Amino acid sequence: MSDDLLLVITPLRKALERIQRKAEPLLATPVLLETEEGEDLLDVICMQFLAGKEPWAFVM
Repeated sequence: MSDDLLLVITPLRKALERIQRKAEPLLATPVLLETEEGEDLLDVICMQFLAGKEPWAFVM
């Protein structure tokens, strides 16, 4: 795999892993969405989606 591709894929993989980890409690206990803790988890998930797309800016 080329170094450029690894440069793009590694942060994307890490972002997806963090999204999965942060979503697990919300999927297990949907009522968490009604709490501040649940909102914080959603914030982290949204930030990871945004961070995950940043490496692609180098490709386009």
